[in-house]
Amino acid sequence: LVPGVNPQLKFGVGLLPQAAPVTFSVTLESNDTDTEIFTKTVFKGDNWIDYSLDLSAWEKRKVRIMFKVLSHTPSVALWSSPRIVESKRRGKLFCIYVVDALRADFCEGFSTFRGRENDTPAISNLARQGAQFTNTLANAPITKYSVATLFTGLYPSHNGIMNYQRIPDDILTLAEVFKENGFVTASFLFNSNAGRMRGFHQGFDFLFSTERLSREARSLMQEDVDTIYGENPSLTSGGMINEFLFDFIQTHQEDDVFLYLHLMDTHAPYFPDEEFLREFYSSMSKRGLAVPTDPVNLLNELKFTQRPSYSPKDHLSEEALLELYRGAAQTADKHLQRFTDFLNSEGRGDETTIIFTSDHGEHLNEHPEIGLFTHMHPMLLEVLRIPLIINSPSLVGEGRIISKPAQLADVMPTVLDLAGITYNPAQFDGVSLLLLMAGEEHNYFTRRPIVSQSSPF
Repeated sequence: LVPGVNPQLKFGVGLLPQAAPVTFSVTLESNDTDTEIFTKTVFKGDNWIDYSLDLSAWEKRKVRIMFKVLSHTPSVALWSSPRIVESKRRGKLFCIYVVDALRADFCEGFSTFRGRENDTPAISNLARQGAQFTNTLANAPITKYSVATLFTGLYPSHNGIMNYQRIPDDILTLAEVFKENGFVTASFLFNSNAGRMRGFHQGFDFLFSTERLSREARSLMQEDVDTIYGENPSLTSGGMINEFLFDFIQTHQEDDVFLYLHLMDTHAPYFPDEEFLREFYSSMSKRGLAVPTDPVNLLNELKFTQRPSYSPKDHLSEEALLELYRGAAQTADKHLQRFTDFLNSEGRGDETTIIFTSDHGEHLNEHPEIGLFTHMHPMLLEVLRIPLIINSPSLVGEGRIISKPAQLADVMPTVLDLAGITYNPAQFDGVSLLLLMAGEEHNYFTRRPIVSQSSPF
């Protein structure tokens, strides 16, 4: 039955790379009458094309919608998320916003790093308008295990990632649940360990990863991004939080949407915007160290941070590297502000739930005997302690600071509660934080264990 208020048929079409041309068509069958309302021949693969068709001529009528494809050469044709919506409807937006390797003590309003609070006003503002969990731990020190828990509500030893290095197809993901409940689902990410090769594509209608986002960033930026950002032009938040993402949200403004954003500013070798490099340059000069002439040389110099056999003090001072990490956190904050400003300008602020967090923290040489500026092993608190902010203006009381222990495994049941989606609590290792967000006190949250796991690699 077609809705009675300006109904629109929305869908996407696409081909696999190198696929032969395919003609897509949509036909409506009603009262023994067939009406073709769409036809399009697609010649090039590796791209999705979205369409919205007016169904006002069929308001309040029963129809059968036939999606057809025709090709004179064997090919693979793809349809994306066909659905009927009322055009005046404003959809709900749920967003998981992950900044890779971001420590809680580099976010304003959480604990401080060596007595100094970092200046991250967007993160602080998000917390003031929602619920801030000041004692949150990741369930693993590495991305692939941690994101698996975020997506499933299950510990790494329970969701299959530790045995298979990917989550099996029969493990239900957060994106799959949202998709089953009529949401358009999309993943924007710069880390392959949070993507398809780990099984995290399950349930997503749209997958935008590094290559596509890098290409879109190049088309949107005036500068030569290769010159500015070296061999990783898209890894700053500016490569994702831009008109390409904004256009996607606007295209689906009448749909309920679930977004997963995974950014890399604070992941080694750290990617601060130029305006945040000043403190780094100043620290380098005060230590009598050579100042890199441009960010390309800077990033190349810092690749040692990914090789544990190297000592950071052989290359850069600890203080200088800390300033670089601090600038990367401020860069992430700057672009979070751009994201929330866009939502507010579109009138979406009161309809958007944002879960801001990280997959793990970062060891910043607190233990010199280890000598690392990185994460992974060993499982130190510096690597496990992360920020968690849940901002949902229509559902959560503002400015609630919660010190009870929380974990990434709690995110999935919490988000499902906020979305009004029913589930069996026994299927998760985590529990919903909604009662804490409502101001209720439960000793369970103080007594329960928080489990973090990893394995040798």
